[in-house]
Amino acid sequence: MGESTEGLTQVADKMTVDHSEAITAENIKSVVTLTFPDGFVYDGGDIRLFLTSAGTAYNSTSFEVDKNVEGQAQQAKKDDETQMATASFSDISLPVAHFIVSPYKTLSGAVKNEKGEAVASAYITLASADGVEYYSETDAEGAFSMDVIKYGKEYTLTVSHPSYDAYTHPETISLADGNISGLAITLTKTYTFSGVVTDAETHAPIAGVEIYVSNPESGADVMTGTTDENGAFDLKFKQLGTYDILFKAAGYDLVSYEGTQFEGDMVGTAVEMQKTVYTFSGVVTDAETKAPIKGVEVYVSDPESGADVMTGTTDENGAFALKFKQLGTYNVLFKAAGYDMVSSEEVPFEGNFDITVEMQKTVRTFSGTVTDAESHAAIAGASVALYKGEDKVAEATTGADGSFEIKVKDQAVFSLVVKAEGYEDFTFDTIDLTEGDMTDTPIEMTPNSGVGMLTADGLRVYGTVGAVVVESASEATVRVYNAAGSLVRRADVTGKTRIEGLQRGVYIVNGVKVIVK
Repeated sequence: MGESTEGLTQVADKMTVDHSEAITAENIKSVVTLTFPDGFVYDGGDIRLFLTSAGTAYNSTSFEVDKNVEGQAQQAKKDDETQMATASFSDISLPVAHFIVSPYKTLSGAVKNEKGEAVASAYITLASADGVEYYSETDAEGAFSMDVIKYGKEYTLTVSHPSYDAYTHPETISLADGNISGLAITLTKTYTFSGVVTDAETHAPIAGVEIYVSNPESGADVMTGTTDENGAFDLKFKQLGTYDILFKAAGYDLVSYEGTQFEGDMVGTAVEMQKTVYTFSGVVTDAETKAPIKGVEVYVSDPESGADVMTGTTDENGAFALKFKQLGTYNVLFKAAGYDMVSSEEVPFEGNFDITVEMQKTVRTFSGTVTDAESHAAIAGASVALYKGEDKVAEATTGADGSFEIKVKDQAVFSLVVKAEGYEDFTFDTIDLTEGDMTDTPIEMTPNSGVGMLTADGLRVYGTVGAVVVESASEATVRVYNAAGSLVRRADVTGKTRIEGLQRGVYIVNGVKVIVK
């Protein structure tokens, strides 16, 4: 007790040994055996033991001493622990302390991958919370073994390998109860499924493609992802096996692969997607008759540029079907001769769709005023008629101011006939309403010049500029005399006939006086 303990580390304290066995010279045994459960590292320094004893009788204890070292041990002259503070000490030779390292415990096992194959060169670490660590490495068969000296501690086991995910054993390990063998460790690997998705026609990358990898039996997704702006995707998975793959993008046909074997990394996968071909279809009919309209021109154009993206024409059933690939917003126009155009702007094209279009016939206006060619006075009650061939299409009667207006649902060229009592018929062969309306059309009518316009034989006769006009319901013979009574013309007529080449003056036609201008 006279020696200082400064700088020394206490590794055990107050260990009590109950020793009652008799020991003789022939039966020498250890009197004191000290154990250090946590062990300690001996670096060659002093080891100091402080021993006291108590007994019912006097005991004599002999120690083996080191003859090479003198005066390194002390013995108290009093063995009463309560009197140690006042006891004197005597120097004796250093007792020999025998230190025996307790047998270590062994942890062993094997490391395999999820296929059951041995994993060589896996690094195993056994670490306690207070920094004690043991290490081992698997051999070619995936086996490992490590000797644990401080086997009474709780350890965390981890395994690392450059080709596999880091592994941590789910439970702490202690060898306090003995060796542990046959520890089976399975390493898993995170595999990569990556690639690029492009347009099959343009080969441009497609962003936003949804990728689904699913279990073929349950249909459950095992991994999902989306392509980036470069059309690239990078999915991670751990479980090898057989899966179904689906690529999905707006405006493109689905791409699917069933029963794909995932046996490891799948990188550099190239996927091409075809744009979906959609149909814009329908039927165009007349709004009034509901009859199909053939030859209607259909235009679908870009709202910004105005460029046509698809065009077509209706068939004999008024039907059309246009194909397109690019979804978006477009302007639609229907155009047919004789009909008002039908248009819709910024129509969303979100997929296939079918429509029915009704077109109104175009209403053309022909209007004007009928007046007397000589007096320029308005002619009321005149009949104004448009003809298409022999068929009368529309008719109007002039008002008090001589005005008229005719509406026709047709874009065509018509002939015009205007009739008024006391006036020569006005005819015109070309009233063209194909391009638009004809309004404010002036029509001048020439007054009839006859005195008694009906002859005794039922002919209607009247004079006009340089001629006599005869209207007959049947064949008749007309004789024209001048004022001197001379026969100047003779003609067989039927219907409406003009007898030309007459000088200005008064003539007698079948007994009726007629004035030729």
